[in-house]
Amino acid sequence: NTGLVALVVIAVAAIVVGCGGDDDDGGETVSAETYVGEVCTAMSEMIGVVQEGQQELSEVAQATPEEGRDLLVGFLGDAAGAVESARTAIEDTGAPDVEGGEEVQTAITTALGDLQATFEDALTSAEGISTESEQAFQTEAQEIATTVQGSSEQISASLGEVGENEELSEAAEQAEACQEL
Repeated sequence: NTGLVALVVIAVAAIVVGCGGDDDDGGETVSAETYVGEVCTAMSEMIGVVQEGQQELSEVAQATPEEGRDLLVGFLGDAAGAVESARTAIEDTGAPDVEGGEEVQTAITTALGDLQATFEDALTSAEGISTESEQAFQTEAQEIATTVQGSSEQISASLGEVGENEELSEAAEQAEACQEL
């Protein structure tokens, strides 16, 4: 569970990254301040859903396998939806009007798309999880958690490969929405 929150925090950190080249593609752009504010707002909402779901998952230990499956399915469905909402909001914002802005936009939305797919795949697995016995449920639930964490780490690593962008870093330091993250 902490791996999921860590991934989300790393994704938020991606707002301060960018790599070479001008943003000359003629696409919609917004100021660094607007971009960072929108990214932090979207990510904050997503983190809230994930953290709330993690609190609910703490009940799995006292639940029957059927109840545990329902909790897991609910969490993964909510998490996938929250990631999709964040990705859509960030895509709709447009790229930041900074050097490498399009690359920053692509890196963040691609990472969120990958995270969404990870949650959706885990959801499919959770829907079919065995509830025949406590042992079978625990084994399969752990496999799902391990898969999600492994995918999350790969996504985090891909975000870390993008270089730093000073304009976005400064905007993030100033943005009220980023202060809560």
